[in-house]
Amino acid sequence: MEDSRMSTAPTPAADTVLNSIDALCDAYAKAKVAYTVANHADTKTERDHHIARSQYWNSEAQNHYSSLTEAIHTLAPEHTQVETFLPVRVLPNGHVEIHTRDQHGRQIVVVLTTAEAVAIGVHLTAHAAASLDRTGTMLHHHLPPLPTQPPVATTHTPTTPTNRGDTQAIGRAPAPQ
Repeated sequence: MEDSRMSTAPTPAADTVLNSIDALCDAYAKAKVAYTVANHADTKTERDHHIARSQYWNSEAQNHYSSLTEAIHTLAPEHTQVETFLPVRVLPNGHVEIHTRDQHGRQIVVVLTTAEAVAIGVHLTAHAAASLDRTGTMLHHHLPPLPTQPPVATTHTPTTPTNRGDTQAIGRAPAPQ
């Protein structure tokens, strides 16, 4: 006897919602592409044509959004609410709280100290870099570009444990005046 909680076959209602999401995403993408192409058009006629296509697909996206919203409202129980907090948030005591769900849909809240959260972040970054490397993708393609402007100079004297601000810090260039 099969446990209905473990069934992975989507219900017809789920298929309807997924199809509505696909249609919404498709129409939205087509509207954005038409708008982008219109901005690169060589002639006014070509631009007007692509703007009209963009407006058409925007209208279609709005229709799909409305039908998706209606489908979700009919499927979701009345007491269902959107979670108003972020899945990861910083607590007033400095801990980091992660909200997630297990494979059975039960809510799980993980609370980490700052050091634990930083350690996990570093490990995730390292694993992401290793996975990109294994797939032959260069990591620098996924990182933001380095700033080309020199950093803004400060006008204060940096302090160190042996320097209380009354003299220049040892080993550092003086701040520009």
